[in-house]
Order: sequence, then structure tokens, then C-alpha cells
Amino acid sequence: MSSVTLYTYDASDATKATPVTAVTVFVFSSDGTTFIDSGDTDSSGEVTFELPLATYWVRFFKQGFSFAKKLSVEVTEDSEFEVSGSNLDARPPATTANLCRISGYVLGAAGQYLPEVTAEFMLLDTIRISGGMATGNEKVIAVSDSDGYFEFDLLRNCLYDAVVESYGNTVFPVYVPDTSSAGFTDLIWPYVARVDLGSSTVSVAADASTTVSVSAVLSSGRATPYTTETSTQYASGLVSVESSDTDVATVSLSQGILTIEGVSAGSCTISFSSSFGAAARTPEVSVTFDTVAVTVT
Repeated sequence: MSSVTLYTYDASDATKATPVTAVTVFVFSSDGTTFIDSGDTDSSGEVTFELPLATYWVRFFKQGFSFAKKLSVEVTEDSEFEVSGSNLDARPPATTANLCRISGYVLGAAGQYLPEVTAEFMLLDTIRISGGMATGNEKVIAVSDSDGYFEFDLLRNCLYDAVVESYGNTVFPVYVPDTSSAGFTDLIWPYVARVDLGSSTVSVAADASTTVSVSAVLSSGRATPYTTETSTQYASGLVSVESSDTDVATVSLSQGILTIEGVSAGSCTISFSSSFGAAARTPEVSVTFDTVAVTVT
């Protein structure tokens, strides 16, 4: 038996000094057919296995990071192997102010990265001048490279219809945020990432009311209110609200305005939950929204 330590680090650090923690590591037989052991990297980015002398196939998983598809490890003595992971949230920015750079990976059903997948984006907005320059065409065609990676630019604050190969003729409405970069997956299948509040604490008298502004921010970076092809999207269409004690205060959300009605003296909490998600995700995304603390006098 030999002690084998695997060290995972952030590929953006050339010194290899930035560890990646909580990476789940699976060890298989050399042909990938037999599971041997698993573990998670610690605060130092390391995980250690005791293994018989042999060659193994090792895989690495952490949400938000991309590692090599598999690593072949030959165990001959106590040793350490260094493995780099790319932070998928570290998006490359567009180099032109009016553009948003889209980047990310596309996977197959077996978890493999898919090369040469085509994604088409048809510009729907009437904007034909962007940043003082004329837009010469209406369609952007992007193709994933040999590693299943996309990187291309779209106009900021514009509406597109997206068609992604392997999803048939399904058309996904895409609203490009006013940011220099966005993730490919979150652009097409966003979820509510956070709720921005005008205030997190309010005081209101019984039988009176007060209001708080609310904006829902999608994982793509787009924030409400924003205009779609047919209407304006407000926070009320993406999140729902609840009072922890309706005997103290009741609450309602209309467009981007939260109205709190005082009922009787006391305190309660107004919480938010997402009512919007375009795609199932695994592992399930866990998001905690800020709350409003209410005091009724």
C-alpha cells in the first residue's frame, strides 16, 4: 500500500499556490469500470488515499470548476500529484464597451465535454446602432471547441432568440445583461441569484403601510425591471414573498414594490422565494435571499 496525495489548485495562479477546496475526488480502476475510493479535498486543497501499487483513473468534481476529464495515476510509492482546475465563474470580459462576452462549457448526457456544438443567436431588438457603430448582421453563430468550450460576444442590453444544437427546434429567449461577461449556461437558462432590497429593516405603525423597492437579479447578471419582446419583467414575476407572522404584518409584491401593512404591535420577518427557474440543475442550486425585518408599533 502507498499513500497518494492529490493537490487541487486554481489554474489561474501560475505559482500553484491557490488551493481549490471541497473538490470531490473519485478513484477508479485503470479501465474506469471499478470504483475504488472517494474523498474531498481539505482546506489545503489536498486529499489522501491509501492504495495498492497499480495504475488508477481519477476524476474530480466541484460545481463552478472544470478539471481534466480524467487523470491516470500510477502508484509506485508514496507520492503527490498536482491537478489544476479552472474557475468557470472567472469569465473573460469583452474588450469593447458595448459587448458582453459569453463563455462556458457544454456537456453530454454522460458528463463528457461536447465539441462542435452549434448555438445560434438571432437579434430581435430594433437596435441597429450600438456604441456608435452599425450592426451589420442579425445572427451570431457560435461553435464549441474541442474541449466543449464556448466564447463569443453579444450586444449588451439586447434580446435574442437562441437555438442550441441537441435541443431540437426549441427557441430560448435570451436577455443579455449590461455587463462585460456572462456564463453561457446562465445566459440561456438563468435562475434568480439574489434579491436587491431598498431597505432591510422597516418600522410601520399598526393600520398603516410602508413600501420597499425590490429587484430580482438573475444568474446571468440581468436585473429587473427589464423589457422583453412583449412586456416588462418585474421582481413580482420572479419571486414570491411571505410574512413570518401575519398577525403582525401582511405583505404583497406588485411589480418592483413591496408593500408592508402593519396589523398589530410586534416584529416579524419578510422572506423571499424564487418562483422562476428555466432548467433543472444538478446539483440543485441553493440560494439564500436577504430578508426584511419589520417592527410594527
